[in-house]
Amino acid sequence: KEKERQDAEAKEEGNANEKQEEVEAKTELMDDEEAKRIEENRKAQAAREARRKRIEKIEREREEEERRREEEEKLTFRSRQGSVMGRAGGVKARAAMLAKRRKEKEDEEEKSIAAKLGGVKIEKGRVSTYRNSLIAIAERNSRVETRAEKLETMEAALGAKHGGKIVLYTTSVSGVRQTKIKCQQLRAIFLRLRVPFEDRNIMMSKEYSEELQERLPGAEIPQVYFNGKHLGGYELVFNMNENNELADLVKHMKKLDVDIPAECPDCGGEGFIVCTECGGDRKSMAVRYGSSRLVASLKCTACNENGLMPCPGCSMAYVDMSTDA
Repeated sequence: KEKERQDAEAKEEGNANEKQEEVEAKTELMDDEEAKRIEENRKAQAAREARRKRIEKIEREREEEERRREEEEKLTFRSRQGSVMGRAGGVKARAAMLAKRRKEKEDEEEKSIAAKLGGVKIEKGRVSTYRNSLIAIAERNSRVETRAEKLETMEAALGAKHGGKIVLYTTSVSGVRQTKIKCQQLRAIFLRLRVPFEDRNIMMSKEYSEELQERLPGAEIPQVYFNGKHLGGYELVFNMNENNELADLVKHMKKLDVDIPAECPDCGGEGFIVCTECGGDRKSMAVRYGSSRLVASLKCTACNENGLMPCPGCSMAYVDMSTDA
């Protein structure tokens, strides 16, 4: 029994030693891992610190570069400003010199004229005023009058002679139904007022379309002109008719003797018919030259580019004053 007890104690002691060794081995292993982890953390922290320093260095370099660029821009702006001011000063000096020379020249002209007139005093500036008026008249006479200006002058003259001249720009194409309805309503307004007006259908004549674009670029149809001046579009003219302003405007115009039908029986309200001179082929006649019987076709002057001419039935009633032009 004593031997068994000793063997058991020896066995227990051996097991305890083994456990102690295992614990010591585990402790050493844990210490190694902890040391390794601490070392890794230290290296990572050192890497982060180095990266932070590099970023700060790059930011400092960028800020320095921006400051340097701003300084260069300021210097450039100041130099440009100085050069501009210098040029402006030179321009002012040149303008002052030219003004001085002009004044000296005017004084010399006035003295020469006074000498020619035998010492008669002339009001100061009279010569320059007269010269400027002559220059303005020459410029006005040399300027080419546009088609819009010619139309305005002609219509104003007709309006002064007949108490008013109405020009209505319309279209007969129903691509946009509301546009055609507006044109018909404005035409009906002037028919009810029984005043002569000229209906210029831009879809029937290229000339009317071009002249409207020159007078009112990009304008919508319909448009009304009175005595060469733009009266307005559909809304404005319609409101004027509702307020009796349109009737007051045309009260001095000669009223038509007969009522005009809403739709002309000859052209169906289009305002144009096929040319009666050439039949619509835009060739007026054949001319024979002597005995050679050489035949030449001439361009018809009575119709437009579409072979159409203004309807005589509409023209006699609506445009009874256009022949005076």
